[in-house]
Amino acid sequence: VDPRTSQRPDSPGRQDERPQQGSANGAGLDSSLTSGQWPARLKHVIDGDSFYVETLEGKEFEIRLVGINAPEMDSPEGPVAREFNRGLLEAATSIEIEPESSGPVDKHGRVLAWVWLELPAGSIAPQILLNEHMVRYAGVPLFKYADSRMKYYERLRMARDYSLGPGSRHLSG
Repeated sequence: VDPRTSQRPDSPGRQDERPQQGSANGAGLDSSLTSGQWPARLKHVIDGDSFYVETLEGKEFEIRLVGINAPEMDSPEGPVAREFNRGLLEAATSIEIEPESSGPVDKHGRVLAWVWLELPAGSIAPQILLNEHMVRYAGVPLFKYADSRMKYYERLRMARDYSLGPGSRHLSG
């Protein structure tokens, strides 16, 4: 990430979608945040698989949903995936970040994480795994390098196999 623009070098034109304050990358992730789950507050949604959060201590990090690969924002499906992601994150009454144990930070400094959401009463479920939900209901594909070494890989694989998202074999017949 270029600290002057908060922009990844391989993502031209995305600068306007990122917060301008502070250093919001995983580079400052201390050991207390690399295992287990920790609560966070949503700051800003970037796209269908990335967003910024703030810890209860006020540290800001970019989160990348591990195991999935949402469409890029310049594709027709990109804004749809972002809004699906935003809707769930904004509706959550609680957000818990669980860094991936096989590697909590990617080459762009984002925290690779499983994200648990508590939803209000009357929602689809009281608690969801956001990564899994994006696959099952938004039709987001798995990341090409996702494999069984990932903690919740089997949940993602099953969500993909039984997806109800757009283009799903279950919806298209």
